[in-house]
Amino acid sequence: MFLGGIAAGYAGSGFGAGRLLQSKVPRRRLNGKMSYQIFAALVGETFTLTQAKGEGQYRARAQLLEANTVFLSAENDQFYLVFELDDNQTPPNGVYRLRHATAGSTRLFLQPMGNDMPGNCCRAEFNLLL
Repeated sequence: MFLGGIAAGYAGSGFGAGRLLQSKVPRRRLNGKMSYQIFAALVGETFTLTQAKGEGQYRARAQLLEANTVFLSAENDQFYLVFELDDNQTPPNGVYRLRHATAGSTRLFLQPMGNDMPGNCCRAEFNLLL
């Protein structure tokens, strides 16, 4: 009987148990369903912003400075993101491709923040029905 208890305890900590625990950890993927939790986990990370413009293409590195909630519920995520750009030129309002080395990519509508924050910052607003 004692031996059976050891075997059961060992089986609960094996490969299958690790797989069960991993499934409960939220994934940080940008090319799926958007949520505040995804971006909150990426604060401080560096991204690449691109936008095709006529003959050229706008490209800049951006750091996600903030992910701020406005309202969160089971049905609705309202939040905004603040990015600081390495580029000296603030891009105009528009849709940009946002790429992260491991989290993938998505498209965001970005707008310059003007003098609201020091540095060269943009903001993305989200009002998502989940």
